[in-house]
Amino acid sequence: MKVLLVNPWAVNNDEFYTSGLTYALSQRVDLDLATNWYYKGEKPSGHLFRIFFKKSEYRKGKLRKVVRGLEYLNAYSRILEMAKNGEYDYIHIQWLLMYKLDIKFLEKLKKQGNKIVLTAHNAIPHIDSQKYIDNLRIIYKLVDTIIVHGKAIKAELLSVFPEYEAKVIIQPHGAILKKKELDESVQIDDSIKARLHGKEKYIMFGNQFFNKGTDRLLKIWKEDYLADSSKLLIVAGRRTNAYPEMDNALESIKPEDNILFIEGYIKDEWLDYLIINSEAILLPYRHASMSGVVFTAAEYSKTVLATKCGAICEYMENNNDSIIVKNSDEDFRNGLSDLMALSSEERKEYGRRLYTNINEKYSWIKIAELLTKKVYL
Repeated sequence: MKVLLVNPWAVNNDEFYTSGLTYALSQRVDLDLATNWYYKGEKPSGHLFRIFFKKSEYRKGKLRKVVRGLEYLNAYSRILEMAKNGEYDYIHIQWLLMYKLDIKFLEKLKKQGNKIVLTAHNAIPHIDSQKYIDNLRIIYKLVDTIIVHGKAIKAELLSVFPEYEAKVIIQPHGAILKKKELDESVQIDDSIKARLHGKEKYIMFGNQFFNKGTDRLLKIWKEDYLADSSKLLIVAGRRTNAYPEMDNALESIKPEDNILFIEGYIKDEWLDYLIINSEAILLPYRHASMSGVVFTAAEYSKTVLATKCGAICEYMENNNDSIIVKNSDEDFRNGLSDLMALSSEERKEYGRRLYTNINEKYSWIKIAELLTKKVYL
């Protein structure tokens, strides 16, 4: 069986997903990988083609979008050439990033007789979703199989596109967990270390936008915990869109308050330090499909407080390795109170169970076995 795995991103957090899937699939199929120029993960059993975004990935400025579009066009032109003679049994695409161009490429791949598998990480985009529906309907029609990472994502997709039910297969998100320990050699800003010292710390990290619920968390913290000098809320990450609700929530926060807001891209070693020194990871999401944060939490043996949305909670066990609450401000407020009521040792035990559960149920080896038995027929 010969498979071409296509992932234009595969850098930063997405690199770990691609690397794990590549490692496991390479043990079962003849795998080629077409990916980002800066991909540093596991090499496939076949060929590695670094063909996406050499010039635009870390470029800034007005021309970035134009350069990125041209690079995307060129990369898929190469893929069409690679696949034109029935070279692959399956072409498995992880992310489609430019839907109007993607439709043209998919149409050409189909005309060449290729079988196409699409992993719909976000079955319906979280931001401005309505404007993408018509394009997605065409995309889902063109592909042979649609993979989603949970029952809730499947239900969401079929609520909009019921005509594609026969194409949808659930393949869980996978993981290769390595226990994380504190690297004492990492240089952390002294002012951040001082803020962390002696505090009971809770962290939310990642890209910040409305559906992530950062403003919800900040509002609850300001109302219930701002006067508690024994605790510290850490919010780390960059805003990907205008987010006035978050701006309003941050407006009245003073430097001496027990909220540490680190805006922008966080270096891996800094994130390691912040997570390891935290009691728990907070996911106050309003809407989501799946989140790799669950696997990050497991890797660090940290428990999670999460709202019930998307497929995230399908990977955790409420009141055993995490706390899962209904998707409302009041329920998240009560969940945070319950989390804080646990002793530090109880929270650590939750985290240890999360590591064990994720490791046993969602290894990439099991995911690769499922793909080869149910998808690559």
